[in-house]
Amino acid sequence: LGVHVLVAAMLFLGLPFESRPEKPIVIMQGVFLDTSRAQLAEEQRIERERRQAAERQRRAEDARKKAEAEAEREAQEEARRRAAAEAAREQAEAEARQQAEAEARRRAQEAARKKAEAEAQRKAEAAARKAAEERRAAERQKQFQEALASEEQNLQRARDADDRSRYISAIAQHVRRHWSRPAGALDAFSCRVRIEQLRGGQIASVKLLDSCGNSFLDASVEHAVRKSDPLPLPSNERVFERIVIFNFEP
Repeated sequence: LGVHVLVAAMLFLGLPFESRPEKPIVIMQGVFLDTSRAQLAEEQRIERERRQAAERQRRAEDARKKAEAEAEREAQEEARRRAAAEAAREQAEAEARQQAEAEARRRAQEAARKKAEAEAQRKAEAAARKAAEERRAAERQKQFQEALASEEQNLQRARDADDRSRYISAIAQHVRRHWSRPAGALDAFSCRVRIEQLRGGQIASVKLLDSCGNSFLDASVEHAVRKSDPLPLPSNERVFERIVIFNFEP
């Protein structure tokens, strides 16, 4: 910039003297200007080369540091691998010792077990023979008792069936005693009656499962059931039924 200013000043000062024949001076000024530009370009080139050299040096330094770090990492990794291998070897040796000791104990225990088993087998066979005899005797006694119980249950079921039949018949007869034949009623008819009762024979509800022939007969049968409250109780408590269904016939 200073060179440019100097050249501009010299040109400016030379303007009033254009009529003078000083061309050699003008030629010297052109040469001076060209020299200044060349010098500036050379300085710029040197600066670029210096920066490039510095960049190359920085990159080389980075590469060196990276290589050193990689070598350090590999060395640490190798040390870890060696330590792990050593630890694995020591663990394997310890496990081998433990397995050998366990095998020795197992063999000793196996010998003792076989001896004890032989003695136990002898005793068990004797006990098994005795137990088998006892089981056979107990089984025979059990079969005898079950046969008696089964026969008793069959007899009891038969008695209960008879008692239940008499119980239902007693309820039907009890209701018939309270029934009044309506005028014009059929001589013969039949209808099923469902009664829900309480434990003491009190009637909770009455329902005709089918019609007795007409609404007058239906009403008369339902009225007879309600007049029959309470219903008779069975002598055998096992045959009591909370829901009773029977055929009503006059």
